[in-house]
Amino acid sequence: MKPLRYLLVVFRDLSDSRALTDRFVHMSGLVVSASGPQFALLTPDGSDVISFPDGAVAGKLFHRFGHAHQIREIDEHEGLAIQRSGGAKLIEKYWGAYVAIIPNSNGIMVLRDPSGGMPCYTIRTATFTAFCSDPAILMAAGLLTPSINWQAFARHLYLPDLPFAATALDGVSQVMPGSASLESSEGYRIITLWSPWDHVTPHSPLHSKSDPPQLERTIQSCTSAWASCFNGILLGVSGGLDSSILAHCFAATKAELTCITLSADDPSGDEREYARVMCRAVGAELIEAPYLLKNIDIDCSVGAHLPRPGGRSQALAYDRQVLDAVNRHSIDAFCTGNGGDNVFFLSHSARAIVDRFRVEGLGWNLVQTVRDICTLTGCSIPQAVREAIRIARLPGCNYRWPINSTFLEPDVVPAGIEHEIHHPWLDAPAKALPGKAAHIAMLLRMHNHLEGFDREIGPAVLNPLTSQPIVELCLGIPSWEACAGGRDRAVAREAFGKRLPPVIVHRRTKGGPDGFAAQILGHFRDAIRDRLMDGILSAQGIVDRAAIARALTPSMGDYGNSYVRLLLLADAEAWARHWTGASKLTDPIQDVHSAG
Repeated sequence: MKPLRYLLVVFRDLSDSRALTDRFVHMSGLVVSASGPQFALLTPDGSDVISFPDGAVAGKLFHRFGHAHQIREIDEHEGLAIQRSGGAKLIEKYWGAYVAIIPNSNGIMVLRDPSGGMPCYTIRTATFTAFCSDPAILMAAGLLTPSINWQAFARHLYLPDLPFAATALDGVSQVMPGSASLESSEGYRIITLWSPWDHVTPHSPLHSKSDPPQLERTIQSCTSAWASCFNGILLGVSGGLDSSILAHCFAATKAELTCITLSADDPSGDEREYARVMCRAVGAELIEAPYLLKNIDIDCSVGAHLPRPGGRSQALAYDRQVLDAVNRHSIDAFCTGNGGDNVFFLSHSARAIVDRFRVEGLGWNLVQTVRDICTLTGCSIPQAVREAIRIARLPGCNYRWPINSTFLEPDVVPAGIEHEIHHPWLDAPAKALPGKAAHIAMLLRMHNHLEGFDREIGPAVLNPLTSQPIVELCLGIPSWEACAGGRDRAVAREAFGKRLPPVIVHRRTKGGPDGFAAQILGHFRDAIRDRLMDGILSAQGIVDRAAIARALTPSMGDYGNSYVRLLLLADAEAWARHWTGASKLTDPIQDVHSAG
């Protein structure tokens, strides 16, 4: 089953709205699935679209309470309540992966769900604004001739994983999760309708203990809701906690579950034994596949379909095996445990010590949290205390987003950009706890990594652990509970401790494809060096050619941790080559208006 693709056009000038709509239908191959006085929503076939008076929802929608299945309609009374509340009722009573079109007295509100499950890219003209699921639709509709904004491009490399409203394509921006763009005859403004801070109480912070049974029920309910939308589901498993929780939850539904795990040649990259244990426990078929160098093409970006760089070349091998498995089996959706570490707050920081001290003061509980951090990290008690004191002395409550200038030219990013780092979720309220500020920053980190495959060719991609009810519940868990007993994601472990095999619940190590990534760099070293030193990024003055030459010299046998950054830059070079060669029209906006 393909993921939903949509094109939403909100008109400010209604005089040529019908002609433009006809034009977009003709060029994009989509059909009008919902419309109102000021908008037209185009999708492939009208499925996954719910209409209500003068508005609509595109995507998957579920009730917050009640049966865990996809909603197919919203009655007139409920639609009016959503409209009168300015979208608040939709966020309070429902959840899912959607974009909602909500009329109000000032214009049209386009709301993106808080989980970020449905992309929402946008481009503006003098007479209308277009919103879409992917840039390819803008190109097909004649609305975009790709041109890279190099300053924005560099910012994505300099501040990795921080979501920006502006993408690296000129004129293309995105509506952030939990936000809405209010479109009116006077222009537009962005409104934040959902904030993670609404689910944290900083002035009477987190006195109650966590509730593992409630977390288990919530995860099972959300997983069941997603399962109601699909028949065959392929789940990526590693034998780690997050994917194992999903395997257990999907096995309790009517969906046909198949699992896949990939292994590398080195022991740390081979997690098949753990994956086998989990699949035997839930009775699911396990596909075992290797990471293969032949599936790596350094001239191909894993994120070529996205309007920003940020992928890593090793993901090409993973994606190839997943797509092969989807084509061989009756698969409707590919599911991942992405976001689990972020939502459950996998942290080794001493911030939990600071949080507990500020809430409860000195006492035995604080000593226990210090011990938990020492068990988790392997540090000594004095080291943990010193780090906690350092964190406590930092000014303000806001999380400081780390920068990464490795292999970048020193002057590629304007001076003082550290002061321009901004996202509404990073604005912590007064007396916010540093652990919760870090937890929310981790939620932001996952947003650029949830979209999955090119929506034209890939299956639907599910990330159930990022579902809004799960996120909201976990935001209320104290940071010291998340590391209780010296275990990361301790509340999630306790919630499913009796449901999963003990070897999974008590697993302390985690593997991954790091060895394969280093193998890619070693195998393609000369080609990567040539592309980075003499390619588009070099011509734009973005990469430090001398630093790259030193890192990729033939005498280098061990790249240390630099292979991660180098592969990211190699993928960014491939991304830039893709988009500089993607132009199809000379002046698409002019063509559209002329045709209208």
